[in-house]
Amino acid sequence: MNQAPSIDHIGNRGIWFNNAFCTNAICTPARASILTGKYSHRNNVYTLGDVIDQTEQPIRPQYLRRTGYQTAVVRR
Repeated sequence: MNQAPSIDHIGNRGIWFNNAFCTNAICTPARASILTGKYSHRNNVYTLGDVIDQTEQPIRPQYLRRTGYQTAVVRR
């Protein structure tokens, strides 16, 4: 198992969701919901080709960066 003390620290000070569900069947809208914390009808990402308008709504990694965390997207 990977060690992630910073993420564990965040989790220990917040809430763990052990039984969470995604309301989107399509990958891009599902990821947009996770990143924005909003349903698709609020973040305007409905299809695989849509993108998050970050000028209209911040995403969670932006909040993390402001507090000193480094964030990244890793693709395989």
